[in-house]
Amino acid sequence: MCLALDQARSGIARRVALHDLPHSFASHAVMTGETLLTTSRLLGHSRVQMTARYAHLADTALLATAEKIGAMLMTQAGAERRTAEFAA
Repeated sequence: MCLALDQARSGIARRVALHDLPHSFASHAVMTGETLLTTSRLLGHSRVQMTARYAHLADTALLATAEKIGAMLMTQAGAERRTAEFAA
């Protein structure tokens, strides 16, 4: 069942289905740093796998996370190299 919204009032150019709301909620929650487990509980899912299906991540969020992990690994590698040089 679709919920037809008054376009003039809402400014939404398309019909919004009630089923769209959990997808949007999950995606935005995960993209802002919430874990899948927490998002799963908020949505009332018994399995995290169901939430993973709902959370559609934007490419920018994926790239930002990859960059953050890469920077952490580079920092860790630099610290390990300095420790090895100090020990030698």
